[in-house]
Formats: sequence, C-alpha cells, structure tokens
Amino acid sequence: MLGSSGPGIEELSVLDEGRRASGEWSDDADVVREWSADRSECRIVAVSLHVADLAAVIEREARLADTGGYELEWKTYAHDEWAGIEDHLARFGFEPDPVEAVLVRTDLSASQST
Repeated sequence: MLGSSGPGIEELSVLDEGRRASGEWSDDADVVREWSADRSECRIVAVSLHVADLAAVIEREARLADTGGYELEWKTYAHDEWAGIEDHLARFGFEPDPVEAVLVRTDLSASQST
C-alpha cells in the first residue's frame, strides 16, 4: 500500500493487467479463470468491461461449476468497475470471505540501504 491512501491508479492498472494475464479467458472472453492443477477449484479473477449482463455471466459460471463438479471462487476488488457485483454474486449463492489487502512495494532502494 502506498502511504495511507493505498495503491495509486498505476499500481491498480498493473494489478489488473496481471490478473487478466494469469489465467484462461472463457470462450465468450468475458471472464478470466484461474484453475488448480487438478481443476477441482476455479477462481474468477477478472471480468471484461464489455459484459452486457453481469448477472447472466455469474449465473453461467455458477451453473458450469455445479455441472462440472468444481469449487468456484469469485475475486472482487474495491476498485472494480462493476457497481453492486457483490449483490449479484450473493443472489447466486456466493458468500463473502474476509477482505484481503494488496500491498505494493515500489521503492526498492529503501530496503537496500539497511
């Protein structure tokens, strides 16, 4: 975290780019999935900003997890562009875990001087 205000726009953009590159895009190119090695667990780590119906995407992903027999987690971030995404997720049976924080280290010279 940078100072008391948290990560800046540039750091959040880098985080988002990393999330989008970390997994597989769905066939419809609307979500990025990260899979466990045995594919028994899946995390949705990014949602395209071009999704027209977020509720339909969430419903589809929940249905795929049910029929595929894998555990599904949906990562959300405070800076997400999707207003109300947590409410949509709750309607499809998702329950929130404790809030996590992203820590960003940008000044490497500070640690090298000790």
